[in-house]
Amino acid sequence: MYFKFSLLSFITGLIMIFVIQLATFYRNLQIKTGRMDGDTTYTLLSSSLIVIPIILFVLALIFFQLHIKDKQKH
Repeated sequence: MYFKFSLLSFITGLIMIFVIQLATFYRNLQIKTGRMDGDTTYTLLSSSLIVIPIILFVLALIFFQLHIKDKQKH
C-alpha cells in the first residue's frame, strides 16, 4: 500500500513539473510575441508553483521508506 502511494505521489509530482514547464514556455512565448509584458528570465525554481511538486516528492520518499520498513518486518 505504501508503495502504491509512493508511486502515485512521484508520478503526480512529475506531471506537475511538466505542466509548470509548459506554463513557463507559454508565458515566455506570450512575452516574446508582445501580447504580455514581463521578464523572460523566469526559471522553474523561481516559481512559487514548484512548492507543490517538491512536497509530493518528499511524500514519495517517506512512503517508500515506510514501504521498505514494512517489508523488513515480514
